[in-house]
Amino acid sequence: MAMVNSSEEYRKIFKEVKEYFIRPADDYRQVIQALLQGGENANRRYKVVSHHLSEWAPTLFVAGVGDIEVFKMLVEHSGINRGDPDLTLMPPSSIKRFDALWVGIDHGRYAIVSYLMGRQKKFHK
Repeated sequence: MAMVNSSEEYRKIFKEVKEYFIRPADDYRQVIQALLQGGENANRRYKVVSHHLSEWAPTLFVAGVGDIEVFKMLVEHSGINRGDPDLTLMPPSSIKRFDALWVGIDHGRYAIVSYLMGRQKKFHK
């Protein structure tokens, strides 16, 4: 950011590049909806860094991003590949369970946390 702020020319370049690559959230949501309808798996595992233990999935990633609309879309999808908020980033310990609730809390995504807490209450009645 120091370089961006070093001149008006760099600020203009940064602004143009940002506007080109960053689309409105609804555009991304439409793509995600199309992928789900096409059978993509919201629980497909991937590692950000190959030697790390953590295995992410789109559902866990969205819990960290905090987009409640996309999170609900994944978890409430009617297909067999619906998002599973109980997946864990790594094997749980006796103290911690690294699931979507943990990710939401860790990243300060309180809309996700609130949704998951309400969902747990609904299923445990």
